[in-house]
Amino acid sequence: NYNLHYVSNGEAALDYLYKKGEFQNGDRPDLILLDLNLPQRHGFEVLKEIKTSSEFKTIPVIILTSSKSEQDVVKSYELHCSCFVTKPFGFNDFTNAMKDIEQFWLRLVQLPPQLAKNS
Repeated sequence: NYNLHYVSNGEAALDYLYKKGEFQNGDRPDLILLDLNLPQRHGFEVLKEIKTSSEFKTIPVIILTSSKSEQDVVKSYELHCSCFVTKPFGFNDFTNAMKDIEQFWLRLVQLPPQLAKNS
């Protein structure tokens, strides 16, 4: 029941948000799952851009990464991520984590009005 959009690098993530190039017809996301280890632009750079933008700062950003580094956790929250999730290894564990994210962020949480209208 959700429209999922995937981009392969940090530059493309920002192009999607700003509707540049091939993403001119992209929808504003209700929720962003962001890996830290992105090519072209690191996830921290993308997160900072999102959270300092008046247009995008209310979009919840979930850091979903393989990192378990305390430094990465702290920096992510300093840059105002909504939560930090270390990617589970194994298909079943990953699937369960995605279901938990869906349950919490897309069913339980009340999103800001400009986001809720797209859900």
